[in-house]
Amino acid sequence: MRREMLKRLLATTMASVFIINGLTITKVDAFTDKNNQVSISLPKLNPAPKNIEVNEGILTITSTVNIQGKDLADEDAIRVLKEFLSENNIVINETYDESSTTLIVGEVEDDIKEMDEAKERIGVSGTEELKDEGYLLAVDSNDGSNGTILIEGKDEDGTFYGVKTLTQLVTNTGSKVYSNDVVITDEPTMKTRGIVEGFYGTPWTQEDRLNQIRFYGENKMNTYIYAPKDDPYHRDQWRDPYPQEEMARMQELINTANENKVDFVFAISPGKDIDMNSEADYKALVDKCESLYDMGVRSFAILWDDIFTDDGAGQAACRYGGLRAGDLRRRGARAAFLLRAAPPSRSAGRAAALTRGGESGGIEQSGMRVGRTRGVPVSEFGGNEYRDGVLPECKKESLWLSFFMVR
Repeated sequence: MRREMLKRLLATTMASVFIINGLTITKVDAFTDKNNQVSISLPKLNPAPKNIEVNEGILTITSTVNIQGKDLADEDAIRVLKEFLSENNIVINETYDESSTTLIVGEVEDDIKEMDEAKERIGVSGTEELKDEGYLLAVDSNDGSNGTILIEGKDEDGTFYGVKTLTQLVTNTGSKVYSNDVVITDEPTMKTRGIVEGFYGTPWTQEDRLNQIRFYGENKMNTYIYAPKDDPYHRDQWRDPYPQEEMARMQELINTANENKVDFVFAISPGKDIDMNSEADYKALVDKCESLYDMGVRSFAILWDDIFTDDGAGQAACRYGGLRAGDLRRRGARAAFLLRAAPPSRSAGRAAALTRGGESGGIEQSGMRVGRTRGVPVSEFGGNEYRDGVLPECKKESLWLSFFMVR
């Protein structure tokens, strides 16, 4: 008894809490399981969750497990969880077995009774207050006969990310599968996290892109912008539809992005030779985007960089830059914004942003309302309302990117 108390005292003494840039981690050198059969350290989690509380104890995950909430939880999260369990030779019970470790998975809105009961027993809460894509992950070796693991996402993406964290948390020694007793609450610091494939030169191969997208999912990145400058159908031949074999390749990318909670943003660069007054060019632009919409894309970017024109006012009119407001409304656009090059009087590299609709409001019936982004005053853009294709005077700065989301 005295020896056991001494071990607990030493373990408690070794635990220390660090707060770095809002990140709270309880750091523990090692804990043993309740049968004193194994001692493991907390694995490195990447990206580091916002808050980690490491408790004394280690859960030995049984060779068969119960999963509760799987019929309501995010399908991709459940798919990843099942694949992970299979890789570790853990079988999912068809019916509940009280002698098995229980995993409870779902979103706040799912209202899973077993989740609520387990949270109360373990003494955790707060998922509702997390940002979008946030999650709560708790492992408790003392709950039930053989421990409980619960993952509750603020939304479906959060549940997916919680499962991804669990896959890093677990240690497989070859004979047993273990996890530290932890309580993790995590949420993104940045809403948009990702990569633009927008360089000149040889584009990534299909396998390169697929590997990149899977990497984003593993590391909780959520955006991939497809904009390879030397894809002829992106820039030089932007009016031409993609050949069928290219569309099949694009569909594979879109599907893989969806499976990994990555927003596939299709970009097109018409600025080299687009005729701002041509209805045919306008139709070609819409048709190109609509062909990707039919494949499941809901985010688009129209790029205006590296072009030889000073018709900033023509671009800013947004007939092509972000498509007509009416067209966006009919397609159910949720938000759109423009980025334009900074006026010459500003320091190099700065850019002003113009928002339409915004995250919360959506596009209004009378037009897209101009908002504020990163403190840029609305007055810089000459007004506070954008009506069906006409933007107030924009001082002729060259517009270089327009972006919109369609739901």
